[in-house]
Amino acid sequence: MKKLLMVEYNFPPKIGVGVIRTVKLAKYLPQHGWRPIILSAKPSWRDRRIEYIEEEEIRNLKAYRARELVRLNKMIKRDVHLGWSFPAFVRGLKIIKGEGIDAIYATYPYAVNMFVGSLLKRITAVPFLANYKDLWTNSFFPSPSVEFSAQKAMEEFVLRSADAVVTVTPSHIEDLRKFFPFLQRIYVIRNGYDPADFKAVTPVKFSKFTILHAGSVTGTRVARFIKFLLALRDFHDPKDFQLVLLGNVDSRVRDLIKQMNLGDLVKIVGVRPHKEAIRWIMGADVLLLVPAAKYIPTMKLYEYLASGKFILNIGYEFGEAGKLISKCKAGVSVIPDQTEIKKIIREVVYGSLINERMGSKREEIEKFSWPRLANRLASVLNYISN
Repeated sequence: MKKLLMVEYNFPPKIGVGVIRTVKLAKYLPQHGWRPIILSAKPSWRDRRIEYIEEEEIRNLKAYRARELVRLNKMIKRDVHLGWSFPAFVRGLKIIKGEGIDAIYATYPYAVNMFVGSLLKRITAVPFLANYKDLWTNSFFPSPSVEFSAQKAMEEFVLRSADAVVTVTPSHIEDLRKFFPFLQRIYVIRNGYDPADFKAVTPVKFSKFTILHAGSVTGTRVARFIKFLLALRDFHDPKDFQLVLLGNVDSRVRDLIKQMNLGDLVKIVGVRPHKEAIRWIMGADVLLLVPAAKYIPTMKLYEYLASGKFILNIGYEFGEAGKLISKCKAGVSVIPDQTEIKKIIREVVYGSLINERMGSKREEIEKFSWPRLANRLASVLNYISN
């Protein structure tokens, strides 16, 4: 079996949602001929396991740790972990020699992961795969700046050494090639869902028609979510249906619910362990999706698709989430406009929209299972390591 060094600053018990992709791919890679070995940072007493990842999923994963020398969060806005780069590089060299590593995998975020992966490739000549969970240079910079130029130079340094690039969405390919036209091998391996999470699940039983939003209502989601709440004002009878919010909820959203007296219609449940969250998802009649960005489908979308439930997407049909929902015949997208949202709520709750628009294509949805995605990753790794 070939060995893969996965450079991931965040790895349990260090917290970070981005680590889910690494853990899930590592979980299933051995089924496809690759044994993952993790290079991560040493945890501190502040770190805790994220509830999304079960203990058994990481128990069999071999992980090496490197201590972070200094946190540079007061000096650098974008990547606060460069103090980990040198210790990680030194530890990585020892791992490559001692374990007989066949390929290196490093992921953005954070830039330090990519930087360490690039250095290891340049010194050892072991094939290097750069994985993008989010965009790097072009993610937050609205205009040219000194920092933009520095980040772009660092990203180019990394990509010049990469044997292949993987990203989570097709729209990222155009962006990457715009900034780095020399890139040749770019592959899309999306995020996904774990079939094991849906085995022997007992759905939560709701007493009435339930629209459920799973995940945080924070950050860039708040504006669209407020429009959804404003559309709810005309639905006064809580006997007909309810909106359940499962996860962290921004104070602005909480305040608006109180101001509009929607307490009987909107139930805030809060954060639940992942296994329990799946039960709530499976028990709902409609799953509400509020994308954080047009071109980045939230990881929760793939679990929504796997559930087979009707998805109500507050976003554009031409966005990444909208296109996936349409392709899988898993729901409907509505533009973030109060009037249009109100119409859709009425059709979903009181009309026949669910029956008319629902017809999930299981063969399409199954392409997003982590075992299938790990198989695709293994194919890319086989190509660059042969």
